[in-house]
Amino acid sequence: MIKFSFTDEEIQSACKELGLPENTFEDKTSERRKIIDCWNNANIIACPGSGKTTVLLVKLLLLSQHMPFEDGSGICVLTHTNVAIDEIKNRLGNKVDLLFKYPNFFGTIQSFVDKFLALPAFRLHPETANSTFIKFDNGTIKKLKINAFYNIGFGKGDKKTLCNYLYGQANQDPASKKLNGKQKTEKAIELLNSLEFTLLDNIIRRPNGKTFLKDVNNEKYQAIRVICFDIWRRGILSFDDAFNFANWYLTEHSILIKNIISKRFSLLFADEMQDTQLHQMDIISSVFNEAVTKQYFGDPDQAIFNGFSDEKSAWRDNIVGFERLAISDSKRFGNEIAACINPFKQVLPSISGNTQKQSLQPTILLFDQPEQAVGLFVKQIHNHKLLDNDWRSTSARFNLVGSVGKAPAEDTKLTINSYVPNYSKKATKRKTNFDNLISYFQKRPAEETKQFGTKVYYELFVNALVAMLNLMPNNQYSKSKLLAELKENNPEFLTAFNLFIFNCIQQIETDTILPIDVKTKFINLLTQYNYQIPQNTSFINENQINSIDAFTQKNNVIVEDGIEIKVGTIHSIKGETHMATLLVENENYGASESSYFWDHKSGNDLFCPNNTYKRPKTSYAKLEQRLKTTYVAMSRPTH
Repeated sequence: MIKFSFTDEEIQSACKELGLPENTFEDKTSERRKIIDCWNNANIIACPGSGKTTVLLVKLLLLSQHMPFEDGSGICVLTHTNVAIDEIKNRLGNKVDLLFKYPNFFGTIQSFVDKFLALPAFRLHPETANSTFIKFDNGTIKKLKINAFYNIGFGKGDKKTLCNYLYGQANQDPASKKLNGKQKTEKAIELLNSLEFTLLDNIIRRPNGKTFLKDVNNEKYQAIRVICFDIWRRGILSFDDAFNFANWYLTEHSILIKNIISKRFSLLFADEMQDTQLHQMDIISSVFNEAVTKQYFGDPDQAIFNGFSDEKSAWRDNIVGFERLAISDSKRFGNEIAACINPFKQVLPSISGNTQKQSLQPTILLFDQPEQAVGLFVKQIHNHKLLDNDWRSTSARFNLVGSVGKAPAEDTKLTINSYVPNYSKKATKRKTNFDNLISYFQKRPAEETKQFGTKVYYELFVNALVAMLNLMPNNQYSKSKLLAELKENNPEFLTAFNLFIFNCIQQIETDTILPIDVKTKFINLLTQYNYQIPQNTSFINENQINSIDAFTQKNNVIVEDGIEIKVGTIHSIKGETHMATLLVENENYGASESSYFWDHKSGNDLFCPNNTYKRPKTSYAKLEQRLKTTYVAMSRPTH
């Protein structure tokens, strides 16, 4: 295992480069300094607002000064979102370009699996070895399966087809009796989309892993297998398919792969580990051997997935062979907030706030009707003069959040809609990837350019370039990776490409150029700079423009007394920092926050200073999840 000993001077210099006080980590007994000095396997439990990313950045900056390593190895940094990777790259800037070059890897777990496992597997698997990989695209997979469904069609009598079978399987529940034929067909298509043909054992499974079909002689089994492999041979995989191929590859060549990857990466850092799911953890465990030093950062108490699903974090923070380190003080809020959210923690014994920051004591707002809550929140904002404070965070200043974003089937159930009737969890539709080149160059809806500006065209043109270059064998560009490479290796083309986009935007918006003409100019520009253009591909040759889905705007920002308040689910604001957060009571599985934590009639209060709360002996799993969602919501605000 590689180990380093950083001097105080090196650490001070790294802090200075990152704009931190030079004495930030001078106390060698502090929690953060222990992490910088640790070279063993470690699980680092970090509370909300702990600055764990800053600690990781300092460590990475220090490591870069010792690169290249003597044994030729590099480091692997994994996160769950591209936003997190971009934050690391932006904060380090061009100080350490060496970090982002071979043999190092920075990316999401998904991109790691795509690059090192799924693509090699695709080229080796006997069913796809002669195919050309094009892209990972869930949307295209879904469309192709829908087309396959309708191409097969329904049959009658002894000529019933796969569609009939899926229709019957998808509509066995009592609720389906109330649906019409079209709705039942949609459920059958959803079922087809959800099924996975597992390459390891040739079993067709449901999303929960249960067997759907496994008899290879069954006609329905054979029909689904044909659909899956026909799509894969077109060079298109879903993100779940990437793990499917990766697992097959690991089974076939496990020792070889583990040795190769573990030789390349001597250090593994992974952030937000509480969001790691079992299939992701299995991959990490399978490709990094004991010679690799692994350090995992996260907070098990923030392990919330989509609402109240059965998903659980696969990260075991107390595993044998790993040091257990902690960052238990938050830089985000003061002790006033820390004291109130401590009872909701289940892993760290307690957290403390920032002694240099004075936050307000959290307040319980009581009302007769849910619609009154927003007004009471705004009154608190005015009373405490929060508008007088400067706000520089990229997140919204004031937020209303709840655990249930779906509109209730009955009016008596409390959801976010009870407080904000027009709220919709449905995301704004901005289609920015298409099945053919010409569709990238169509005019966008006026309401879209009004909201987002002409930058929507820049995003489309760059996406078109990424899609075009990824048609070539061995290319697997992301948008950020391609732009970084062009900036470093081909700045002349990048300048010409940006000018081309600027001129086209003006012409597209004024209707003085057709999409087919933009496509021709786009191809000519690439040819001029010696980029190879693949021949005989439908992506380039097809001139039927894919329609843009109707553009809809989310009802997720409300204005009350001149104050903008963003509305969303607790899941949607993970990782954000707010000035003030209103957590509204929501009901799920017949229970809400009041019944769990604030039962004043029985004196069983978790939120109040006397903390007389006693956890119930039954239904603990749902309570545990509610503790986590409440903890996440209440740990967002600074004030």
